[in-house]
Amino acid sequence: MRSVVVYSWVQGVYYLVIGLWTGAIAMVAIAAPNVFYALRQAEPPTDRADELAGLVANRVIDGFLTLALICAGAMVLCVVMQSLPRPGLRIGRPANLVRLALLAVAFAALLAVRTTIVPAMHEQRAAMYDPARTDAQRLESRIDFMSLHKFSERLIGANGLALVVALLISPYAMTIVPRDQGAEDG
Repeated sequence: MRSVVVYSWVQGVYYLVIGLWTGAIAMVAIAAPNVFYALRQAEPPTDRADELAGLVANRVIDGFLTLALICAGAMVLCVVMQSLPRPGLRIGRPANLVRLALLAVAFAALLAVRTTIVPAMHEQRAAMYDPARTDAQRLESRIDFMSLHKFSERLIGANGLALVVALLISPYAMTIVPRDQGAEDG
């Protein structure tokens, strides 16, 4: 009975962190375009709207990606705790393997964006607006930035999709089944 209570508590934490992680990724997708739209509509108009929007969006996105990374770390702990042997209990195997694979994809995409792509984008963004650089150098930095930006959008999209599907199959993957029932599943 004690293992059921602990497992239920871990499931609650699991749903909390996967919900926060999914929400943080959704906010990354929502916040940036809205920041750019708002600053482009500002009165009086400014020719630095994109530069200012980039500064604001970067700070907002960094915050949401940090939250997502914290949730991902908590998720790893939850998955480890869910995988510990529990006397008389087991997790449904096929759906759980799919869930774990999806969470691994989401985690890998998040790590790639947060630790590699975002720092490279910050570097290129600074070079794009550096007045000491020539127009050709700034254009080259802008092209590199846009390439990284597109890649980050795709990884954030893959992250969000993997999380949503993992969230949808989680009830099937994490159902507590007595070991003597459902033996054909495992």
